[in-house]
Amino acid sequence: MSPSPPLMIVGASVRSAALSALRAGVRPLARDLFGDRDLHGTDTPLEAIGPALYPLGFEAEVANSPPGCPWIYTGALENHPELIDRMARLRPLWGVSGDALRACRDPLAVARAMASRGLPAPGVRLSAEGVPRDGSWLGKPLASAGGRQVRPWVEGSVASARPLYFQERIDGTSLAALFVADRREVALMGVTRQRLSRGDHPFAYEGSLGPWPISGRAREGIVAMGQGLAGEFGVLGLFGVDLILTPEDDPYLVEVNPRYTASVEVLELATGRSLLRDHARAFGANLGAFGRPRAHPPAFVGKAILFAESRGTLPAIDSWRARFSSAGSFAVPDVADIPAVGQTFDAGDPVLTVLCRGSSLERCDTRLERHLERWKSRLVQER
Repeated sequence: MSPSPPLMIVGASVRSAALSALRAGVRPLARDLFGDRDLHGTDTPLEAIGPALYPLGFEAEVANSPPGCPWIYTGALENHPELIDRMARLRPLWGVSGDALRACRDPLAVARAMASRGLPAPGVRLSAEGVPRDGSWLGKPLASAGGRQVRPWVEGSVASARPLYFQERIDGTSLAALFVADRREVALMGVTRQRLSRGDHPFAYEGSLGPWPISGRAREGIVAMGQGLAGEFGVLGLFGVDLILTPEDDPYLVEVNPRYTASVEVLELATGRSLLRDHARAFGANLGAFGRPRAHPPAFVGKAILFAESRGTLPAIDSWRARFSSAGSFAVPDVADIPAVGQTFDAGDPVLTVLCRGSSLERCDTRLERHLERWKSRLVQER
């Protein structure tokens, strides 16, 4: 029996997806902006293409991959549907194609799809004319990722260089739902709570905690949400949605993430299930039997991104090597997305990701906060 071809993974950061591939028994070929250290030594061919070549440089990487080699993308390549289409003509795409991307990233089309199914959704407008400037609406870029450019629309707000749309602000808990869709059905794989920034970017994604428990009423609405997106736009494979769950347990869809998302890692490590194998099956790939999930997975897993608060440098700490996740395992590493030793960061730059597990949501969240503060203290701040 001949070995299965490798899987090319491209995006701004691909470390978590590459480790997902290893857990699925697939050899990843990783290309991203960072070339994080924790993929070195895992037999993963990894290259950083650099900001000057991002994202157009991925086209040559896919073209030079082995014949028949499938590929997937991570954030924020959903903002480049034309590039996705060109690369899909070169090698098999395990992901949402350009036409479906354009449709499901259209905020008006998504709002109409929810309304046609009787599902709640925030109000959406493409023009600032008539939008209240009291903070009850948000200004959001049409092409973005991570939420760092989302702002309340208030007196004095001005349109940015990027085209904006405007979305009604919904009060509640910020969650993310992960689905996998094939041509027959859509399955909800889990829900996570999103960690959002407490600083100058109040809607920026900074991590996840899960699996997050939801009521039967909320689950019913979230499942209907995923089914509506797949049915309306033809989304296939793993995809996520950001949503607000109101105190009345009504889920409001606020954004579609039609790709491998940051919460996949949390749910994989928490459940011991390879979700990338489910993704592959949606595209007709049967990866066969491979390995065994952990016998007793941790109940809950959290991850948090450490951002630099000022210009500084990451010191050389050799003990980190012992903390890296074992390739292909479901063990929860202490740290991930490890940059080069001595790399300098400016204020607001992502430095690394910390992870932890716990027997309860509260314990996991508390441990994650302590863990984040410990690593923050190790950054050497420039004076």
